[in-house]
Amino acid sequence: MQKIGMVLLAAAVSAVASDVRGQTKEAHLEHYFQAMRAIELGDLARARSEFLTSIELNPLHALSHYNLGYVHLLQGRAQEAEAEFLETLKLDPKHSQAHLNLGILYAGLGDKGKARVEFEAALDADPANGKAIFNLGIFYLQQGESELAAREFQKIASMAPYIGRAFASLGEITFGEELYPQAKEYLSAAIEHGVKGWRAYFLLGHSLLELEEDAAAVEQLTKAFE
Repeated sequence: MQKIGMVLLAAAVSAVASDVRGQTKEAHLEHYFQAMRAIELGDLARARSEFLTSIELNPLHALSHYNLGYVHLLQGRAQEAEAEFLETLKLDPKHSQAHLNLGILYAGLGDKGKARVEFEAALDADPANGKAIFNLGIFYLQQGESELAAREFQKIASMAPYIGRAFASLGEITFGEELYPQAKEYLSAAIEHGVKGWRAYFLLGHSLLELEEDAAAVEQLTKAFE
């Protein structure tokens, strides 16, 4: 949970200057930062309580609503998470992460139409949001829209930490389209960038078989079943 807390704290930095306005921190910020600390410590119940108090003191604090929604998402409170992300967007319509998390939430609930709208809105709000690009690519791939998926994965093929997963996804697409030279290139790059799952070795091995590179194929297929 510490890593999540660090990410959320980074997102909060930009809000501090506007909220403090040269004075000591307002009362709601005391509870806001207590909540962020609780997330770092893995205490989601405490975090939820502190965010609720922060919102009670300042209902217009978008980051409190967003992070409360995130806590609800982690706790499996889907309806409450949705409500907080929607409230965040009322206060900050360009909040890319709120759109992204709504997309993830709707996709998990099986509402593909709403999921698509939110994933695409997340990118409209922040075209450099790597998580949004990757999730939209996965969404397109699951819908069988391989050209759109490939377009998104190409965008993040040079963005850490998505490089390996982007190449793996491009490898899946090109393998499915029987473009074996390209599949070989993408899957090899995925493995080089840290993707070590059996599927990457398996698809690379079969691509090599199709290219009649039998010795290399056997090596990769062996790794797939180790």
